Amino acid sequence: MAHKVAAALVSVKDPAGKNTYFYEGATVPDGFDKDDVDRLVESGMLEKVGPEAKPAARPAK
Repeated sequence: MAHKVAAALVSVKDPAGKNTYFYEGATVPDGFDKDDVDRLVESGMLEKVGPEAKPAARPAK
């Protein structure tokens, strides 16, 4: 399931373990570190959205 960024900026580990940055309103696609995503959802920095959400054109670096 994709997630929408609710905070100004979040850092999420990608499948290779590198931090990827996403700005507020961006969509974090499936495939990122589950523990990292769960932690950000619990803290209110990410919101769950349906699978129809489109990923951000390009994540912030």
